[in-house]
Amino acid sequence: MSRRVWKSFVDSRTVSMLSLGLVGSRTARMLSLGIVTALLLGSIFGVWYTFSLPSERQEQVTLVNYQHYGEFDYQVYVHPSTLYGVTPEEEENAVYFTELIDEIEVSFNHKLVPDEAWDKVTTVVEISMILENPGVWQKGIQLLRKVRYRDVTVTFPLDLAEIEETINDIEDETNVRSSSNDVTLKANVRVVAMTDAGEMEDYFVQTTKFVLDPQTMEWDTDLTHSQHGSYEGLDYEHQGTFDYAIKLKPNTLFGAVTLKPPASESATTIALPSGSVYFTKIVDSMDGTFSYYFYSDQPLTDASARVEVIAILEYPEIWSKTFHLVPATIKTGDFNVSFPVDIQGFDRLTETVRDEIGIGSASYDMTIRADVHMVAQTDYGPIDEVFTQSLTGTLGLSTLVWQDDLTEWQSGSIKETVTVPNSVWPERGGAIVGLVLVMLVGSYLAWNHRQVKPIPLAPMDAEALRARKKHKDVIVDVGELPEAKTEETVILLNSLDELIKASDALLKPVLHKAEAEKHTYCVIDGLTRYEYVSLETLE
Repeated sequence: MSRRVWKSFVDSRTVSMLSLGLVGSRTARMLSLGIVTALLLGSIFGVWYTFSLPSERQEQVTLVNYQHYGEFDYQVYVHPSTLYGVTPEEEENAVYFTELIDEIEVSFNHKLVPDEAWDKVTTVVEISMILENPGVWQKGIQLLRKVRYRDVTVTFPLDLAEIEETINDIEDETNVRSSSNDVTLKANVRVVAMTDAGEMEDYFVQTTKFVLDPQTMEWDTDLTHSQHGSYEGLDYEHQGTFDYAIKLKPNTLFGAVTLKPPASESATTIALPSGSVYFTKIVDSMDGTFSYYFYSDQPLTDASARVEVIAILEYPEIWSKTFHLVPATIKTGDFNVSFPVDIQGFDRLTETVRDEIGIGSASYDMTIRADVHMVAQTDYGPIDEVFTQSLTGTLGLSTLVWQDDLTEWQSGSIKETVTVPNSVWPERGGAIVGLVLVMLVGSYLAWNHRQVKPIPLAPMDAEALRARKKHKDVIVDVGELPEAKTEETVILLNSLDELIKASDALLKPVLHKAEAEKHTYCVIDGLTRYEYVSLETLE
């Protein structure tokens, strides 16, 4: 026999609603307990974590701040030319017949001309001779080295026969002969002077050249050279002069006379501003200066700097060559060093290397680099750093261009790691307060749970709940019971158990309708209705 299941209306007071209310109340209590437990565990972890934080921490503190400052400056001098508004007069080199030469005496004079008098000026002069077949071979020979005070003049002989013999020996060994060879006399001058601002050290280089062939000697007319410099705001000038006297053998052409260089009427050189494009063909000289300053927010002791200035000429990724412009020198305090830059020499070098290796470039990288190793003592430890600054440029086939960036800063500091208190009590206090609040809320919920007792069910409701649990497969909740028919017989039973027994015997479901203060149960078998009514009783 099939059983029909009736669904009760939502607004009816059914046993199932009572059971759901009980379950819902229990679920809410369990959820509250779970939330409080989770908060309690989190608060305990927070307290443990904050109290595990160290009360001290390591921190770096800056004790000394300092800065390096470097500045390049330079001045380029060019020969008079139409480009700059001065047309030079053509000068012919002096030519002498070698067969008529008996003796040659050469002299070199150097003067340092400052704006004001300087004390203890020491000048060191080195004279060397360079024999050269341009682009093929070159040989240097040291001639003399002299130390003088203030201005210096050195005189030395040139043995023409010995020069020719050396050249012949080289040509025999190399099996390369030339119709003419270059002979260059080079003067390297180092000057040290005491000024009111400290010790000044500077370098000056000058060359003169003659071309030697089997019959003649052709000597360049350019025998003088000047170089400007500055030290701590004091300006000065190097003045160099080569001179020579050629004594002739008795001869019909000139007689037994001594010949001197022809008088030069060339105009003076022209100084061009920095940042210009310089044409190497008319460049006479370039004077460079590097200035260094050191700033510190703490007093210094035993401060000194080792400075070195070099020039690097480079064909990128092919070759490079380094030249020492200022050898390693110890300086104290702020300082500047001056140095000459032999632009013509660098230009000749590129041509020589091009001829030797068979390749060249339209331009070469040129760098003047100053390296300063600064050491000093402070109350907080030593300073030991290297400051490097570079002046970069491009040497082309006919031009020289320097970049505009002439200054550079480099900052540094002395730091110390110290132990400082770690501010942890705000976090610890917050964790403790959170734990206390959670414990108070949990205590309140526990107290409230003990105080609040479940509302006891009415006897008829309790009976309905017990019957539903015990006979859930038999009892069916309905919103309305079928209306009794006129011919239908209604049999009232005294207990629900009797109705359940009738249901089992008839294999019929028990229909249950819940109303306020009344529960009606019935089993319908054809025209017979078995019914049990449970009413709320007043106690």
